Amino acid sequence: MPPIPLVVVVRERANVNLEDYTRDYALASLREGEWNEAQNLLSELVENNPNDIIALNTLGIISYIADNNNDALYYFSEAIDKNPNDE
Repeated sequence: MPPIPLVVVVRERANVNLEDYTRDYALASLREGEWNEAQNLLSELVENNPNDIIALNTLGIISYIADNNNDALYYFSEAIDKNPNDE
């Protein structure tokens, strides 16, 4: 039997949700002014989970601040469509 990858062992023992960790890291990157890093991480989250309204909303904010209003409108609309009742 091949050995279990270390990442799997650590993740299971630490009970870490990788999606939550990535989202938190992206938000921390924003606070540090690392906009590109945050945008890349959030985009990856949305690719893996198109219903991640926090990532969608945050991408909307980043796009709006970058004066990319078309993308901002897209991300905000997607977030609202996925969760119209703000649940």
